[in-house]
Amino acid sequence: MTSRNRNVFHLEGVTEILTLLENNGEMRFSEIWKALNEEEDTPVKNAAALSYRLRALEIFGLIANNTQKETGKQVRITYKITDDGRKALTHLKALEDIVHEQASYSEALLRSN
Repeated sequence: MTSRNRNVFHLEGVTEILTLLENNGEMRFSEIWKALNEEEDTPVKNAAALSYRLRALEIFGLIANNTQKETGKQVRITYKITDDGRKALTHLKALEDIVHEQASYSEALLRSN
């Protein structure tokens, strides 16, 4: 899917983040960041944008974080998808399919004229 199609609803990275958590279980920020940056046209351009997306997904209850604090060790925060996040992911993927189909139809229509 091109970034033009992905951005139509201003949900850059949301589907990708939820899909990563669905497929991999709990993940740390650095693991999510690395996985997103393996994409050629990464939907999240910098760490601040990823942090913003993760926080928004938490606020809406689509992901949850698990913070582990041990004395003398670095705080370990992991993220996981919630049941609501799984439901949202199903709908987001369906919506992306519709947008992609419409974009393909529109491009074909424009080429035929």
